[in-house]
Amino acid sequence: MPLPTTFAGTSARGEGLFARLLTGITYRFADINNTTLAPSAQSLGINNSCSIGTDSLGNVYVLASEGSSAFVLIKYNSSYVIQWQKFTNFGSKNLYVDSAGNCYVPGSNFLTKFDTSGTFQWSVSLTGGTYITPTIVSVTTDSSGNVYLTGLFYPYRTGNLRIGYTYYYGAYVTKLDSTGALQWTSVLSNGASPNSIGAVADYSGKQIVLDSSGNIYVSAVSTNTGTGTNSFLWGINSSGTTIIQKQFYDSSYSFSSGVGGGIAIDPTNSYLYISWQYSGSVIGTGIVRYNLSSATFDKYSITSSYTRLASPYQSSVVCDSSGNVYLSNFAGNTLPITSFNSDLSSVLWQKIGTNGTHSQDFLISGYLTYNSLLGLLICGASFNSAGGTPLIFGNVPLNGSKSGNYTISPSIGGTTYATFQSYSTYALVSLTGTLSSATISLSSGLTISASAGPVVWSTTTNYATSTVVI
Repeated sequence: MPLPTTFAGTSARGEGLFARLLTGITYRFADINNTTLAPSAQSLGINNSCSIGTDSLGNVYVLASEGSSAFVLIKYNSSYVIQWQKFTNFGSKNLYVDSAGNCYVPGSNFLTKFDTSGTFQWSVSLTGGTYITPTIVSVTTDSSGNVYLTGLFYPYRTGNLRIGYTYYYGAYVTKLDSTGALQWTSVLSNGASPNSIGAVADYSGKQIVLDSSGNIYVSAVSTNTGTGTNSFLWGINSSGTTIIQKQFYDSSYSFSSGVGGGIAIDPTNSYLYISWQYSGSVIGTGIVRYNLSSATFDKYSITSSYTRLASPYQSSVVCDSSGNVYLSNFAGNTLPITSFNSDLSSVLWQKIGTNGTHSQDFLISGYLTYNSLLGLLICGASFNSAGGTPLIFGNVPLNGSKSGNYTISPSIGGTTYATFQSYSTYALVSLTGTLSSATISLSSGLTISASAGPVVWSTTTNYATSTVVI
């Protein structure tokens, strides 16, 4: 049957999808600027805080910090035209967007949900036991709209003094239903300080995923008096019962050989990939693969000279529909991205967000996400020609075929720089010892409760975006 030549009554989003099917993906970089400020005063995406998400229609959602505590949340269509924007003066991090375009934004110990139209749905606050404050770090959902939160809990302070005498640190996963009502909480604790475990509070990246059976997996960091600080994988089933609690490390550097960051699951639900800040024989960033069938860490890949200088937690990892894996991490004054095959044995390509002229493009963060209609998406802070830092985001091809230095001319003036260049400095290295793991026996005992949270977001029109096709 021939295709129709007209589409009377077809929705705008339907036309956009049909156009992408005919012409392929359009790859773009875009900036975000505050129109009330001069180019030199832009400060978006600093403090290691920006994240990006997409829905099943190819709409794009960006969350970015501005200054020390303000945040803006913006929805774009697949052509990067702004649909709506929200603003808050309360810290938020690690946006999660489900396939329907619902947005979940953590803010310290509370979570806010917006629907795809930007309409406020609910806000939920979490509270712990006596002298305990939980912090929400990462969010995901299941196909029924249930919400899963992870983070860490720690003693709160009054003035400059800690209250109480025994200070417990730990990690938690809390399940909410689609209305924000508490279903259950599962908790792991190492006991009193200096032991600790938790999702990384100052990290920008996804730290919780679900498999097709409803099991939940969290990438965390565990500090123990016997084994030091190392990466930790926590798995729980759909009822909240722990099924995995393992530290992993280089056997030659079992005491603090590195900490974990982001986590992703492959499309067949066979493997977990955890980004790993390695600090053994070399300094580097890599990926560790956990085989869910054999319950072992069976593959790894470490890239040397590939580490965030100011904080070891700024790495992000995603899988595409073919099982290829993508790793980003801030390294010095730039943002490298490396693509691996599924068993981590080959580097498919490497790109870097810098060049000799503009040495600090894609300066901070490097949060990644994948969308079948758009490719690989990334966001981070950049520098403009006036010395300000607008946010920059975009979608790039999965095969790494696009490469170049790009400029964007925002409506406020000046020039925003966007660079995506091939690079090969980050060579694969081997562990001095072997990739080992150990089950760490942790306890539970903290009760987390949920109540109505604050409404801290407002509608704004202060932000503008300009784009360049790459």
